[in-house]
Amino acid sequence: MIKRRPVFLISLFCIQLFWAIPLWIGGNEPLRMSDVPLIPKGKSAGAPPSLAFIPEPDWVAPIYVYAEDLLRQNPPAFPPSQGRQDALMLLDGPLHLEMADRFKSTYDFFIRRMTRAIESIENAKVEQGARIWRLYNHGFVVKTPSVTIGFDIIRGWDSRDNPGSCIGISPELSSRLLSRIDVLSVSHFHGDHFDKELIRLFLEQKKPVILPPDAASQLPPNPLILVPRKADDPVPTEKDPGKPPAFTLLNFQNGKNLEYAVYPGHQGADALNNITLFRTPENLTFLHTGDQSGDLDWTWIDRVKDCQKVDVIMVNCWTSNIWRMIQGVNPNGILTGHEVEMRHTPDHREAFWRSFQIFRDQTGTAVQILFWGEDVLYLGKK
Repeated sequence: MIKRRPVFLISLFCIQLFWAIPLWIGGNEPLRMSDVPLIPKGKSAGAPPSLAFIPEPDWVAPIYVYAEDLLRQNPPAFPPSQGRQDALMLLDGPLHLEMADRFKSTYDFFIRRMTRAIESIENAKVEQGARIWRLYNHGFVVKTPSVTIGFDIIRGWDSRDNPGSCIGISPELSSRLLSRIDVLSVSHFHGDHFDKELIRLFLEQKKPVILPPDAASQLPPNPLILVPRKADDPVPTEKDPGKPPAFTLLNFQNGKNLEYAVYPGHQGADALNNITLFRTPENLTFLHTGDQSGDLDWTWIDRVKDCQKVDVIMVNCWTSNIWRMIQGVNPNGILTGHEVEMRHTPDHREAFWRSFQIFRDQTGTAVQILFWGEDVLYLGKK
C-alpha cells in the first residue's frame, strides 16, 4: 500500500468549520451523511447515464459559486495572491466531505469547470511558448504553436452506485476535447489516470496513445498503442542506474511531429508508472510524473537534469519526496496535480492547503497550483 502524508486532520477541521456555515449562509440544521437516504436513480440526458445524488448541506453550492468567482478575480500567478490561496483552501472544505462525490452541486461544478476548459482549449491560439490546462486530477493538456499533448486525461471519477460507470463529462464533450489533442500519454493502469472508454474514443480518431504494458494489455491490439517499455525491464541500481531513454520521433497523420522519451517509473515497489518527457518542435520539454513514488527509481531520477533539459514538470503533489524529485529534474516551471481526486477517501483526497504548505518558502522556480479547468501560459526561460 502506498503511504502518503494524510490530510485527514486538517480536512476534519475544515469540515467541522463548514458544518457551522449554515448559521450564517442558510441557517438550516446540517445533515448527517450517514442518515441521508439515496435519491432514487433516474435517467439522465448527459453523463453519467444513471446517477444517484444524495441530499447535501445547503452551504456547499454557494461555496462553489463564491470560490469560483474568487478564482476569476485571482487567476494563476507566481507567487499566488492571498485571494487565490483563500479560494483554493476554501474549496478544500466541501470537497473533503466524505460523500461530496455524490452531491449534485459537486457534479454541476465539475461539469462547469470542464466545459470551460474544453471551450478554452478549442479557442486558444498559441503563438509562442505553451498554454497548459489542468483538467481533473492529474490530467493536463499542453498546447504549443505546433502540437497539442494530453496527459492522464479521464472523464471524471468512478460511480459508487454503478461500478464501471463514470461520473464525468459526456461523450460529446469528451470527443470535442480529444479532437484537439494530437497524442495522449497515460502513466499507469489505475482508474484515476487510465480511462478505457476515453482511450477508445481517442483511438477511433486515429491518434496515438502511449501506455505502460499492463495498461496496454487491457485494450484490443492496435498499432496506434505505443508501449516503449517492457514489464520485465531491469530495475536501476546505484551501481547500474541504466542509460537515459532515447527520444523517439512521432509523426502524426496530419503532418505534425514531436519527440518523446519514457522513463521507467513505479508507483510503490512494482506498479509500472511511465514518466513521459515530450520535446516539441519549438524545443520545449514537458515531463509528467504520473503517480511516481518508487524508492528504487531515485538512482536515475537524481540524474535527469544531467542529461535532459526540462521546461515544465507536472508532478503528483503527494509523491514521496517532491523536493528530491524537483532537484533531480531541475525544471524551469512546476505544476502540481492530483489534488482533490473525488473517489479517494478524504484522508487521501490531497488538499490544496498541503500543496501551498509544501511550496510556501519557494522563491526560485515558478510553481503554479491550478484548479480544475484553469490554465497558464509558459513562455520559456528568461
